[in-house]
Amino acid sequence: MFYFDFRNKKAWEHDKQIAELDKVISFEDENIKICLSNSEMQGLCLDLGCGPGTTTEIIANNMETKKVFGVDYDQYFIDYAKQCRCSEKIEYVMADCYDLPFADDYFDCSYSRYLFQHLKRPDLALKEMIRVTKKGGVVGIHDVDYDLVIHAPKIAYSDKIKRINTRLKAYHGSNLHIGKEMEEIFCKTEMLKRIRVLKTFTNNMEYPEFINLFYNASNNDLEFLLKNKLFSEEELKSYIAGVQNFLQSPGSFFQVGNYFTYGEVTK
Repeated sequence: MFYFDFRNKKAWEHDKQIAELDKVISFEDENIKICLSNSEMQGLCLDLGCGPGTTTEIIANNMETKKVFGVDYDQYFIDYAKQCRCSEKIEYVMADCYDLPFADDYFDCSYSRYLFQHLKRPDLALKEMIRVTKKGGVVGIHDVDYDLVIHAPKIAYSDKIKRINTRLKAYHGSNLHIGKEMEEIFCKTEMLKRIRVLKTFTNNMEYPEFINLFYNASNNDLEFLLKNKLFSEEELKSYIAGVQNFLQSPGSFFQVGNYFTYGEVTK
């Protein structure tokens, strides 16, 4: 398989992830709608890597969408979505993103959010999305780029934490810079035209509580840094003090950015 497998998670880990995903998407609801609107997605839509169905619901509530198929490789997410995100406009399917159970040219448009950062072969998953999307339809990928994470004031050793996190994610099969790489991957397929890239941002000026969602390192995380000699005790103390000052300062600014890359299928 070409992706990082989430199926080995325990139930409580899934539930924790669902709660976090719901919170993140509550902040990014407007950004998702902007992406759908700009790319003119409509008709029968695929939501690939739908997770617990939160984004699928947003797509289904788009007036131009007739029906949405939420697809995920994790049965726990699919079961949760069927129970909690049910709608006449939504159908959920458990499937592999590299081998979708749909005929060629089945969908009018295809969308994926925060899946491609976890894939070892994003090019193959994109080609599969193109296969199941009609000629003239739209394919859009909305995903992260760590370089678009900005905060002020500066926190000591935050850049080091960033580099460590990027390497650890890469070790487990994730790419925290996939957002800006998607345009090149789109072009290389030679099956998409009118490729466009849109940047979306979420910050704590609009959502004050947003800042706490991303600065919540547990003791286990900090112990991991020390145990593996990634940080010295002095560096870690300085970093923790910087985070505490950051969280307590009323003028602190935190912003996360994503890339939305979309194009028209040419076949």
